Amino acid sequence: MTSRVPVLLLLLTIAFPLAAADATRDGFVVVAGRTTGATRTFDTTLWLSNATNHRADVTVSFLRGEQANPSPHALSLSISAHGVAALPVASNIIGAPEGLGALHVVASRDVAAEARITSSVAGDTSRKHAMTLRAIPSQYAIGSGESTAVQGVGSGEARLYVVETTGLPLYFTVTVVDAHGQEHGQKRWLLSGREQRAFDVQHEFPNAPAGAALLRIRGVNGSGKIVAAVVVTIPESQDLSVFEMLLPSRARHRLGVGELAAYALVALAILAAVVRARR
Repeated sequence: MTSRVPVLLLLLTIAFPLAAADATRDGFVVVAGRTTGATRTFDTTLWLSNATNHRADVTVSFLRGEQANPSPHALSLSISAHGVAALPVASNIIGAPEGLGALHVVASRDVAAEARITSSVAGDTSRKHAMTLRAIPSQYAIGSGESTAVQGVGSGEARLYVVETTGLPLYFTVTVVDAHGQEHGQKRWLLSGREQRAFDVQHEFPNAPAGAALLRIRGVNGSGKIVAAVVVTIPESQDLSVFEMLLPSRARHRLGVGELAAYALVALAILAAVVRARR
């Protein structure tokens, strides 16, 4: 029994640094910013966590909505090893008192990026609702001939947010699909390079079925790539929830040196345990 303990400890030590699946060096938060309306204020704080053993140099760019962003306003900072930063978007990243769009996070090391968006009644901070959006790694963006889906339609007032990630334009289609796989309307739109846009699902698809449905998104023409999410507001409570795009599975043709070394150490540890157990 005692021979198994070092093996278990070794397995846990090896597995831990491989578990940070959400960390990325290039990711997009599909909606962020600060706006003040007649009755509600929306605000965003971006959280960045560096789980590596080295300093991470990070640049966060604000992609203003409804326009191309060839030279977006950006903020650069460094995060120490195993450090964290919480950045109010309005004062640090937007470059203006207010604005709505997307965030592009580029880092020298793998960092986890999450935006916490709050909605509060004007003059009453006690009535506040919040949601959290993770940065979607750019490697999962879809281009021409590729597709993904976003859930959440039918659970409240849904808005689709889409961001182009490469700086190049892309035509894409959005199709509403009901719980039985039947299609109920399709629309085609164009995104310019690094553009973020929002679409009111109920307005764009007035004949969409009641109840649960999803949006199927497909790139159809152009060299750009996009990521997407649906934000749902419950009218009665104003609660917010987010449904990020389903991430496609990518075929893996090559393992990195670190992963090969980790698998080799696991195999050797198991072999050593078996040998000791037979003595």
